[in-house]
Amino acid sequence: MRTWTRRLAGAMPLLLLVACARRGESVAAASECQLSQVNGSVIVKDVPSNVAPYADGVVSVGTRFEGSAGGAMAAFGTAGSWDPELIAALGHHVIELDDVSSLGDQAWAVGALASSGPIAVRWDGDAWVPAAVADPGPGEDGFAGVDMLSADQVWAVGRHQRGSGFETLIERWNGSAWTIVPSPDVGTISDQLNDVDATRASDAWAVGWYVQAQRYRPLVEHWDGSRWSVVPTPNPGGGDAFLSGVVATGPDDAWAVGWTARGDALTPLVEHWDGGSWRLVAGPSEVPDGSFAAVAATPTGIVAVGRALTPQSHPLVAELQGSAWSIVPTPVTDPAWLTGVTVDASNAIWTVGTVFPPNGLAGSLVLTGCPAS
Repeated sequence: MRTWTRRLAGAMPLLLLVACARRGESVAAASECQLSQVNGSVIVKDVPSNVAPYADGVVSVGTRFEGSAGGAMAAFGTAGSWDPELIAALGHHVIELDDVSSLGDQAWAVGALASSGPIAVRWDGDAWVPAAVADPGPGEDGFAGVDMLSADQVWAVGRHQRGSGFETLIERWNGSAWTIVPSPDVGTISDQLNDVDATRASDAWAVGWYVQAQRYRPLVEHWDGSRWSVVPTPNPGGGDAFLSGVVATGPDDAWAVGWTARGDALTPLVEHWDGGSWRLVAGPSEVPDGSFAAVAATPTGIVAVGRALTPQSHPLVAELQGSAWSIVPTPVTDPAWLTGVTVDASNAIWTVGTVFPPNGLAGSLVLTGCPAS
């Protein structure tokens, strides 16, 4: 998920967990979702970053802020319960977890320690176990994305500081250790990777951005089984462009999402890989001003989440089936954004993010019980 939203969250963030059913042609099914209370929501300030399927529900990771400290937070949730807790094995420091990926009863979560070093922690089915990573340091290094292809093949991507800029950072878990895998950089000032997704040992995608001539540009890299290489992406036009999420379903089908920025105006950015090249895909016409932070595959297409900015910042959940977008309504009236999304074993969509009510009090909002169509 994604770094850009979490770092803007401020001192009084709240937890927003929204679980919405996979929609067909009608938006009516989403109105059947029910609100549920998150345990401890009155006294904690949780910022979830992303979410992944787990058992009959999901697992989410993020950061719990208490005073000036921030601890790594994880929550296992189902439609009937949601209990976020600190990951005790990582201690209580300024730790920010950005992404999580799961397979069976295992999961990996990654992030950064005080924005100065990457962190990886593994759920072994019973507890979270920290794992040593190959931090190239010194500098503000960190992971932003992770994907678990198998128990002995896990990818983590992020950034490594060099001077006043950054380089891409990619590491791979082989079942016993994390090692750095060389990755290219194209920016004259800075490069950063934010998400990764693999379909098999010889097919993985990582996305982010690079800075060149004082402009942010989309960055896409591909793993072919032996090396990472930059794959050209279309120029979305003037202004800046960022990619924050990627999902791949096969060698000829991958999707990347993000946003473009022209001054204060943001527009959702969507790109598709068809096996031969990346091309721009028009975003939902109902959202002329907004951004996507994350994307997941559904049985009939994709779902992208982020925020719409008109008339105020509010959660954006958009599904693409074929060439048609549909917007899933959410019962959130306060300013909010979404940073992570997944589809569970029952094909229900879960998405996480942050909401900012006018009174500034910390609390949690959960929307569950959305039936699959």
